[in-house]
Amino acid sequence: MKPKNFFAHTFYFFGTFIFIGYLLYVGKPFLQPFIIAVVFWYLIISLAKLLNYQYKGFQIPEPLTLPLAIIMCGVFAWITSSIIGNNIGQINAKLPEYRTNLTAITQSAIDLYAPNSELDARNFLNANLFNNLDLKGIASDAARTAGGLAGKTILMVIYVLFLLVEYKKIPQKLERITAKGRNYSRTVDILKDISQDLNSYFKIKAVASVATGLLSYFVLILFGVDFAAFWALLIFMLNFIPTVGSIIATAFPVLVALVQFEGGYQFFAIGGILIFIQILIGSILEPRFQGNTLNISPLVIILSLAFWGTIWGILGALLCIPIMAILNIVLSKFESTQWISLMISADGEGKGYQNFKWHKHLRKQVKKLRK
Repeated sequence: MKPKNFFAHTFYFFGTFIFIGYLLYVGKPFLQPFIIAVVFWYLIISLAKLLNYQYKGFQIPEPLTLPLAIIMCGVFAWITSSIIGNNIGQINAKLPEYRTNLTAITQSAIDLYAPNSELDARNFLNANLFNNLDLKGIASDAARTAGGLAGKTILMVIYVLFLLVEYKKIPQKLERITAKGRNYSRTVDILKDISQDLNSYFKIKAVASVATGLLSYFVLILFGVDFAAFWALLIFMLNFIPTVGSIIATAFPVLVALVQFEGGYQFFAIGGILIFIQILIGSILEPRFQGNTLNISPLVIILSLAFWGTIWGILGALLCIPIMAILNIVLSKFESTQWISLMISADGEGKGYQNFKWHKHLRKQVKKLRK
């Protein structure tokens, strides 16, 4: 790339990026069901390939793997929606009891640490918490959101079915579009890298999230925490959100333990064990197995979480890492955008650093600017 075109290409790229971000925000009602369908399609295809794996001479016939994968994903979606649907109403009904317990805990703390104070716990909580935080409204909004998503289930199922029909024709279409030239090999290379990186990421992340959810479920059941299955499912799902997901996932059941057991030893025990599980799996075991597969800077992950969370809410937060991984791979395959891949990378090398030809031109531009 010529030096005089470098900054022009950069300007066009960021302008295009902002425009695409605007389209993603405006087209959210249409795009979100389709993106969820793409995620389910990807899970079905990956699961079908896993079921076709030969183990000690036994192998499921290939024609059966796809139907089995569809059934398994459908059962998982049904169980998930059932747990959420059944527990939202029960949590809403329990809120008055939790409110009473929280008032009692607060009053005990006031009597212990400020015995001469005339502060009343009920008035204090009403003024500083309950009047500002509509818990029933939040629960109702969550129920409406889940209901709205369920209302689009048929549309998402249709999307998934058409994706399953179409995906085997994609290589043939790419061949005809690119005439098997340089662009074809580059496109195949990009798709292969995306598939390998996302496969590795989702496998390890799914195993880590399942392990975290199951261990948390056993802990919550052992101590008799209300709605243990719901909190365990929430921990499993929120673990896919980087950094803040595990914090939020742990906070919910710990806070429920606080108001349920009125600040007893169970609260401290549950909090300590759940935090230990998160640290053990999320901060020690998972990074050891995950390695540097995606090669994305932690700062970029946080910024991506904020950006996609703002545009698409919880779905954007869940998908921010896969989206950035795909973007990083695509950027690394084109000379004009390889520098952005380098900036995104965690190790400062990027996926295509050895092919950079623009760094000499960039140095010249910097020297000119300094002069």
